Amino acid sequence: MTLMNRPLAHDAAPHLGRDRPYRLDGLDPDGTSRPCVTMELGMQAFALDVAMVREILEIRPITPLPNAPSDLLGMIDLRGESIAVIDVTARLGLPHRASDPERILVLDLEGGHGAAIGVIADRVLNVIDLAPEDIEPPPDTRIDWSCNGMLGIIRIGGRQTILLDPTRLLGRDAGDGLFFG
Repeated sequence: MTLMNRPLAHDAAPHLGRDRPYRLDGLDPDGTSRPCVTMELGMQAFALDVAMVREILEIRPITPLPNAPSDLLGMIDLRGESIAVIDVTARLGLPHRASDPERILVLDLEGGHGAAIGVIADRVLNVIDLAPEDIEPPPDTRIDWSCNGMLGIIRIGGRQTILLDPTRLLGRDAGDGLFFG
């Protein structure tokens, strides 16, 4: 794994990964490595495939939705498109940071064919180049624990970072009534 010299600034360019097909195994189409964006949620570092990230936005007002589950914060308007915004920290049962979140990552869960979801991030850190050998499997805890939205663990500068699968964590099969169709 290499840390790329492209930290994401506050005005990170939209459409980060739209020109690359998403592969769940974390590989480029040539089978080598894949760029992943890293972020902080609560007190934990997470990473996800940059191909799933449509845009990174400054935090903006979120319109609440009636009768929504506690982790569905509401929706934002993005150039005429209503995007549901999820608090992944709450969904994962993690403690919140003391400071306010800074970003909304707009993710394409179906490879750019609709199903955009906004995810609140406390901070967007940078982009890493992730090779398959950098990914450790989720830990075997020997207890009843769901790691459904987790692809594995990577280590960045000695810090454990959880590699997420947003499709499993937030998609139609997540079983939370998030989608209405």
